[in-house]
Amino acid sequence: MQFNKTRNSALIFFLILCNLLPAQPKQSVPVKLIPSWTTSITVDINDKVNTGDVSDGYFYMLHDRQSHTAIHETYVHEMRKIISDEGVQNGSDLAVEYNPSYQKIFFHFIKIIRNGQTIDRTKETQFKIIQPENRLNSYIFDGTYVAMTFLSDTPQR
Repeated sequence: MQFNKTRNSALIFFLILCNLLPAQPKQSVPVKLIPSWTTSITVDINDKVNTGDVSDGYFYMLHDRQSHTAIHETYVHEMRKIISDEGVQNGSDLAVEYNPSYQKIFFHFIKIIRNGQTIDRTKETQFKIIQPENRLNSYIFDGTYVAMTFLSDTPQR
């Protein structure tokens, strides 16, 4: 895979907070403010990417996971840098696995940075909730759901 340095990269930010609380309706993924107990981590989006670290056309610039055990919450912050057309296809989807019988998920924001402009996609992003049951062949039903979306219009320019 060739790394084209002349192209500007799209960077996808998204945050996920899973609360270990009672179940929520299966078809909603609410948006909430970032919890005050989290520690903010900043990343320079202009950092060079080692092409050996690129997989499927994108690179994880950040994968931060913070837990607050006293209130049973986990906060996840991911940043992906899309560096090729392959990355647009492979890195523009978001999928979060959870069990609604004891977990809730909240998104805090979904942002795309393209050519120095930040595009907030939080409110317009629609999620589909599916129940994959990957171990159905073994007659195991684990109750896991996946909240997923495909961010459209995220070309790597």
